[in-house]
Amino acid sequence: MYVAKVKVENIRGFHDARKVGLNLPAAPGWCVLIGPNGSGRTTLLQSIALAIGGPSFAPAFVTGAAWVSAGKERGGIEVDLVPGEQDRFARGSATPEGHIFADLVVTASGVSVDSNVGRSGPWQENPVGWFAVGYGAYRRPAAAAARPQPRLAGLFRADSTLSETVTSAAVSLIRDGLLPEDHTVEADSEGLWVTRAGVRLALRDLGDGYRNLIALVLDLVRQLHAAGLTAETATGVVLLDEVEAHLTLEWQQWIGGWLLAHFPGLQFIVSTNSPYVCQAATPGGLLSLSGPPRVVDGDLYERVVHGSAEDVALSELFGLESAYPPRARRLRQELVELEVRVLDGDASEVQLARYRELQELLVSSPTARAAEIAARLRRR
Repeated sequence: MYVAKVKVENIRGFHDARKVGLNLPAAPGWCVLIGPNGSGRTTLLQSIALAIGGPSFAPAFVTGAAWVSAGKERGGIEVDLVPGEQDRFARGSATPEGHIFADLVVTASGVSVDSNVGRSGPWQENPVGWFAVGYGAYRRPAAAAARPQPRLAGLFRADSTLSETVTSAAVSLIRDGLLPEDHTVEADSEGLWVTRAGVRLALRDLGDGYRNLIALVLDLVRQLHAAGLTAETATGVVLLDEVEAHLTLEWQQWIGGWLLAHFPGLQFIVSTNSPYVCQAATPGGLLSLSGPPRVVDGDLYERVVHGSAEDVALSELFGLESAYPPRARRLRQELVELEVRVLDGDASEVQLARYRELQELLVSSPTARAAEIAARLRRR
């Protein structure tokens, strides 16, 4: 199963000009939701989860009055799903052709459906296939989950924990490049252990970045195994909020590629504030929620996936004015003004000295230097 299209209207901030109608690549890949705080990244992920989970799942997580946009009577969520070979339809039901439309209607009184097509697919009580799992921004491991919960519930519960259950398949994946080369991983009856520079630590004693990343892989493998699937052959959808949480810049840059290489049949739909996470976006899978939701393509997409993180951060997607902090920007502005005087031959000895001082102090990146030259030319 893969998500081919998402429609959201009159749900929280997605109304009127900001209603959602996004086409996604219905295939394995790395689909990235980006946008400023308050743009609805988490809400959109949760909406996808609600539609896939269906009317028996959604009421536990949706309070209609809080989900319907202010001033609206009802909201709607529709997800178009493309079934795969592993996805089985309910016995006795007609096999739909093409996409499966999983839709929900949300009002102040609760959740209902306009169509029952989903009941023969992902909404079945015990579906075969139709794999989908969700992880919220808080991904904490625990020796054992407090209680069994639906696979998509983690997107809604801040107190949700990930199981530390260790399998040989999960250990093999973790050993294949998830951690730096000077780390060794082993497992025994007490759990998973990581050794570095002779120091052996249990998973729960590792730093947040290590712990949460390893726990994510352990839990995903466990969820696949429980569904009768494997990392190598499974198809399905993984919804992951704030994928960059606690990860170093290096990890942020390659986590998308690593997950795709080790779970090659899964469609990852992730939210992020990180330019590095965006660089792994699948063609057609870079989705901007700044303003009316849209798919980022053309030159801007190429700039994101082939440019530097600075290029991405300074693009319209992130809206960063400068890669430099305010104090450095003030000094660079002073340098530009002095440079104009120097080139025009109007600089005093004091200004020349200050100009040389700032030249030594401030080393520009290529992007910043281009901006400085442009500013100088505008002033001449």
